[in-house]
Amino acid sequence: GTFPEAAEQLRTELDEAVRLRMISDVPLGAFLSGGIDSTIIVGLMSGHSDNPVKTCSIGFGEELYNELPFARLAAEHFACDHYEHIVKPDSQDAIEKLSYYYDEPFADSSALPTFYLSQAARTRVKVALTGDGGDEGFGGYDRYKAMYLAERFNRWHLLRWLGRRGFWHRIRADEHHRLRHKLKRFITAAALEPSQRYLKWTAVFDPDMLKLIISDNLSATTGSGGVYWNHLAGYFTGGGVFSSAAARLMDQAMRADGGLYLPGDLNTKIDRAGMSVGLELRSPFEDHKVLELAYSLPTLWRHNGSMSKVILRQACRDLLPKIISRRPKLGFGVPVGKWFRGELRDLFVDTVMSTRALQRGYFNQAAIERLLAENDQGQADHGHRLWSLLMLELWHRRYLDDKPAIINSRQKTP
Repeated sequence: GTFPEAAEQLRTELDEAVRLRMISDVPLGAFLSGGIDSTIIVGLMSGHSDNPVKTCSIGFGEELYNELPFARLAAEHFACDHYEHIVKPDSQDAIEKLSYYYDEPFADSSALPTFYLSQAARTRVKVALTGDGGDEGFGGYDRYKAMYLAERFNRWHLLRWLGRRGFWHRIRADEHHRLRHKLKRFITAAALEPSQRYLKWTAVFDPDMLKLIISDNLSATTGSGGVYWNHLAGYFTGGGVFSSAAARLMDQAMRADGGLYLPGDLNTKIDRAGMSVGLELRSPFEDHKVLELAYSLPTLWRHNGSMSKVILRQACRDLLPKIISRRPKLGFGVPVGKWFRGELRDLFVDTVMSTRALQRGYFNQAAIERLLAENDQGQADHGHRLWSLLMLELWHRRYLDDKPAIINSRQKTP
C-alpha cells in the first residue's frame, strides 16, 4: 500500500490497542513524559474517556534531564488530571529495595525513577498505560540515525582508516564537550562491524572496556561473552529487500532492540517497578498487531535517516502539539554521573570499593578506581557503569551472601 494508507492503518491499530488496554474495573491512568510516544497514548486515551485522563510524570532537579515542562504541556493540551513528582537521590533505602525487587543485578539506572514514578502513580490509579515500544517499532533512538550515517561514513576511506587507527581515541572528549564526545563515540564505532557497532553504542561496558575491568579469574570462568555476542550478531545477518545497505542496518538494529533491549531491559524494568507497588502497566505500542505492522513497513517510513518515527508522526499528527513533535528525543535519562559525584559517592565507595566486594576477585580494583576518578573530575560520565557495579554488589550481598544489602545498619531491609 501507499504511505498514507499505511499511516491510516497504523492509527486504527494503535487506537484499538489503546482502547483494549483501557478496559479496567479499577482506576486507570498513564505515565506521561512529554515525549512523542506517551503523548500519543494519552491523546488516544482522552478520545476513549469521558473524564480527564489521570497522568503522572517524574522529573529531576537537573535541567538537562528534566522533561516536566513538556509533560505539563501535553497534560494541558488534553486537559488531563496531572500529577508530578521530583526525584532526588536521597534514599539509600529505595536503592536497596531495587536490588530486592529486581531479583537480579539489573543495570538500568532508570529503574530508580521508574520505581518512584510507579509509587507516585499508585496513589491515584491501579493500572497505567505507558509509551514503551514506540522507539523500537518506529525508529526512535539516535543509534538508528547513527547506523544510517555510519554506512555512508565508511565510504570515506580516510575517516574509516583514522577510526581504525585509534586516532579519535586520543581526542579529549569529556562530558563538558558533548558534541565532541558524541562525534568521538560515533567515529570510533563506525569503523566496526555492524553488530560490534551496535554493542559499542548500547552496552554499559563495551567489549574493550570489559577486558579492562573484569579480572583474569572471572574472564577465565565466564568466557568472553561470546554466547550473547553471537546471538546479537544473528540480528545483523540475513537478506531481505531494502532500498539501501543503510536502510537494512537500521531495520536490523530496530529488530535487535525489539528482540533484546525491549524485553530484557524496558519490559523487565517497568514490570518489576510496577508490581513492587501493585501497579499494573500496559503498553499499547507492544500490541502484537501494532508491532507486526511496524516491522512490515519499509524502514525509511519509520526512520528516513534524519527524522525518527516518520509514519507515526504522520498517523498521529493531530494529537501532537508542534513543540513536542519537533523536540529532540531525551529518553528516560538519569543524572547518575552527577549523583556519583555527590549524594551516592559514599555509598559507592562503602559498597563497591569495600574489602568485602574487592575480595570477590571479579574486577580489577585499579580499573574501578579510574572510572570513579574520571567521573569525579568530569573527564567522562561513567554514571551508568558505576550504577551497574553498585547494583551487582547489592544484589550479591542480598541473594548470595544473605546479609543486609547496605552496610548502614540504620536502613531497613524490605
